[in-house]
Amino acid sequence: MSLVPIIMGSKSDLKHGQEIAAELAKFSIASEIRVASAHKAPQYVLGLLADYEADPQPKVYITVAGRSNALSGLVVTAMSGIEIALWDLVGRATNLPVYALLGGKFRDKILCYADTPSRNDPLEMVEQLKRRLAQGYQFLKMDVGIDLVAHIPGAINSPTPSATSPSIRRSSKASGRR
Repeated sequence: MSLVPIIMGSKSDLKHGQEIAAELAKFSIASEIRVASAHKAPQYVLGLLADYEADPQPKVYITVAGRSNALSGLVVTAMSGIEIALWDLVGRATNLPVYALLGGKFRDKILCYADTPSRNDPLEMVEQLKRRLAQGYQFLKMDVGIDLVAHIPGAINSPTPSATSPSIRRSSKASGRR
């Protein structure tokens, strides 16, 4: 029997978690709804995952976290860490490097990207990006906060207005939704 833990960032996500659980139940898939904030209690989230992983039954994790992606990132990172550790154990037992276990050497070098934290001032953001380029990075990642584009008509699209940000203009025409 498999299990789908539905981990929500806050109680305000409960309706979404219940809808997901109801759909899973239609297929006789067991689920559990849990609240665990990656921002407020990351150690609790990690402990919750450790408890789930101690049980050998197969699991698929679903994370629901409103406008944040921190919960999903924390869950994926924790599970990836476990997988990497297991590959390392197999490599030690067979006296082979992990890359050999995964199919062999693929490249001699890789290009890395530089993450650039968001700034409220667009000109300051441009300067940060220029500094990253001057450091030799060819790929840049940046998070553009909603506040930077909220004043641009049609930039924010949502089927329903947000309860937390009612002042942000929503455009259904720009997204093609009706």
